[in-house]
Amino acid sequence: MKLLKYVKTRDLQPIVSAIEHNTWFTGLDLSGVKMTGETQAEVLKVMHKNCLIEDINLSNTGITVEFVVKLGTAILSNTGSQLTRIDLSKNLLDDRAMISFLGSLSNLSRGLSHLNISNTKLTGKGLNKIFELMTQHDSIFGGLQVLNISDNSTKGEDLQNMYRFLGNPNNITHLDLSGIECALENLMVALQRGCTSLTHLYLSKNVYTHKKKEIAVQPSWKQFFASTCSLEYLDMSYCKIPVDALKELMLGISSNMHLTNLHLNVAGNDFQQTGSINIESTIANIHNIASLDISNNNLDHGLATLLPWIKTNKSLKHLSIGRNFEHVKQKQLPTVLDGIVQLIQDEDCDLESLSLADSKLKHHISLVINALGSNGSLTELDISGNQMGDFGARMLSKALQINNKLKTIIWDKNGVTSQGFEDVADALEKLKNCESLYLKEFHNEKMPTPVNDMVVAQQRSPEKTEAAIQRLLPQLQDVADRSTGEDNPVGKRLKELSDDLKKVLDNQMKKTVEDMLECTTKQFTAINQR
Repeated sequence: MKLLKYVKTRDLQPIVSAIEHNTWFTGLDLSGVKMTGETQAEVLKVMHKNCLIEDINLSNTGITVEFVVKLGTAILSNTGSQLTRIDLSKNLLDDRAMISFLGSLSNLSRGLSHLNISNTKLTGKGLNKIFELMTQHDSIFGGLQVLNISDNSTKGEDLQNMYRFLGNPNNITHLDLSGIECALENLMVALQRGCTSLTHLYLSKNVYTHKKKEIAVQPSWKQFFASTCSLEYLDMSYCKIPVDALKELMLGISSNMHLTNLHLNVAGNDFQQTGSINIESTIANIHNIASLDISNNNLDHGLATLLPWIKTNKSLKHLSIGRNFEHVKQKQLPTVLDGIVQLIQDEDCDLESLSLADSKLKHHISLVINALGSNGSLTELDISGNQMGDFGARMLSKALQINNKLKTIIWDKNGVTSQGFEDVADALEKLKNCESLYLKEFHNEKMPTPVNDMVVAQQRSPEKTEAAIQRLLPQLQDVADRSTGEDNPVGKRLKELSDDLKKVLDNQMKKTVEDMLECTTKQFTAINQR
């Protein structure tokens, strides 16, 4: 039951109470609902008696330490509990309550498959106790597939019990350790040994090492990336990864013959130009990275030499390089941006998505926008947060009229005023009206409304902005409708499937009626012969 967030508070208690005797629903989702004491009491009754609930989600519900302890007792007393998924995230809890709760799950016959205790104010000592408990109760926690303990500050605590638990053979596919301040160099040893089924690994806002001096890249670091078999998404953003560790990471992935279509996020690691050189030396030969986020790394001038190498990579489909231009002088920006222009215009480039978000390129972004006219592969472009103003909006409106490849453009936070909105509205209207010339070639499916710019413009010039918005919004809605209507490939295919299903049902109904008539005729004939 996942619609309770839309129920009024006064109506919530009787609904939850009814679930106590439920024989239909297998999940109870109260996430985002601030529960009253009465509702909490009903939840305890449900978990004490119900033998069908498999999934309980109490994320961000305002539950207390006392409630969590009582919840554990209720589950423990329910010998027929089928619970396998628990989410207590985003609540002000503590070590004692969580240890008590998890210790009360010893009678779960099926064990846990999903556990989310992220952002619950756990400490490093508390997490060590929790992982010690989880290791001791392998029948309950050994089958975990999804584990999320993110955003619990350990303040540099040595998480040996966590490494020990993860180092034992397990079935974890989704692991989120973001923001717990663990040392990645120690973690990788455990992951390589025990977490052989990982598909999604979230490690942002940790650190490579807690050492202050003599930082060396251990062989186990590269070995994990070279040996993991199922990884699809890896987030190591904002981890202060040394540039040498970056190179070993890339080399490890490059040598891994099991990985395909990996999404790699290493944003915010301050790699600078040295890191850019390390990426250059490996990116051309990496066959298994489909998405790469290297934004906010102070790459600056390093992009000028890095982008030509990226252009040669045939597996890379999505690239994010925003917030890397802060230390490039204005007169040198065209040289750096030329690499992006060449990337967009290259017919042999396989890149489909490019993000330059929050780069503050100002009028220089027009160099990129102008290149869209001869865009060879890009279907999605994010140029939000570049302060391009009305000049950039005018360039964008011109590009929209000649581009036949781009499907998605994100363009908010650019200081566009009513005049810029008018220019874009003009372009979209022309595309709509000149059907014989433009519409068949216009593939734009998504152009989100620039809400932030509209709010600012409305404050400065209410009447002009209102008039421009009244013209622009219907055009943006038309773009949105185009992406969900029957004219797009997905819509056409759904209609085809619907028509096919109708034909099958019609034929089946016709045959059923014919069989009934035949049967009736035979019976009627037999009766008359008597």
